[in-house]
Amino acid sequence: LASIISARKNGTLLEALRAELPAFEQTIVPEFKGAVRAVLKKINRPSIGVKMGEIANYSSTSSPMGQLKKMFG
Repeated sequence: LASIISARKNGTLLEALRAELPAFEQTIVPEFKGAVRAVLKKINRPSIGVKMGEIANYSSTSSPMGQLKKMFG
């Protein structure tokens, strides 16, 4: 972002946008492609579900946390 602002102030922004960049060859090695697929493959994990617990609260029941504990516990 800073380079865009400085190029705009210097008057070189339009030149930079109009300039042609050399094309890069993109060759994908089959081994690399397989490795990426293996990493990105979604792993099915069993659902754990809801864990039972309790809100630890050692204050009065008139406090907001006490009211929350009273509601759930």
